[in-house]
Amino acid sequence: NQRGFALGKVCILVAGPDFPTSVLCGILKLNIGQMLLGTTPVILVSIIPQVTVGALLTVPGHAQEYSAVATVFAGALQVFATLYVSYKILKTAEENYQDLSRDREEHEQVAELTRREASYTRTFLQVSSWQKLPRYIQCMIVFTSAIFWGAAFVLVIDFFSPQKQCFRPFSMTDRIEDPLASGGLGGNVWNIVIQPLGTLVLASTLLACLLHIFVGTWLDRITRHQLSCVSVEDTVLSPVPVAPSPSSPSSLQPPGPPR
Repeated sequence: NQRGFALGKVCILVAGPDFPTSVLCGILKLNIGQMLLGTTPVILVSIIPQVTVGALLTVPGHAQEYSAVATVFAGALQVFATLYVSYKILKTAEENYQDLSRDREEHEQVAELTRREASYTRTFLQVSSWQKLPRYIQCMIVFTSAIFWGAAFVLVIDFFSPQKQCFRPFSMTDRIEDPLASGGLGGNVWNIVIQPLGTLVLASTLLACLLHIFVGTWLDRITRHQLSCVSVEDTVLSPVPVAPSPSSPSSLQPPGPPR
């Protein structure tokens, strides 16, 4: 409720996470013009330092040293703004604890949604218990985890290895049109992937992502099915938008196709 551009409010707009901060401003129905004006210091805190870092990389001579100094300066500004935001939030919460803890009418809808979501969470934890999962789901989880860990291990080794095996080194000052021997990509961006290990890492990671999505969707569908067996009148809040399954006896197996 403080009027004016206090330092704490400006730091939240500048250093706070972009999407949550913007959404919160919309929920609170704050003035768009004032929010944009309060965000303008981001030019000094983030935009100018980062542009300077990139520009210094193209300067011959001691460009790396100058770029490192600009990077440290930009990082220090971000750290200061983030720490000040944390300080102001904690101080405001402490000073106004009683007012912030009081029940409000607008909180009732959030509380109701939380209660309904808690039912889904409890059932999801029961369904996703390792002992209750079918064998093929367990194998998918183990296989997916092994791929993710294996791909991460290979990428870390490739990152620190002087002889690249997955991806060719390519910096901002390199040119795609230059030949591979000169640090370019020979006119083809896909040349940054070294065959065959680079393609194998990308393909296996994509497969693991698809299996992860399948397992998550399967668990969500079974959870919704279990809840529908308990009470068909309950509205289930699910993090994955899947069409509700038809009611059938409680089971961890997904309902079969319609006859």
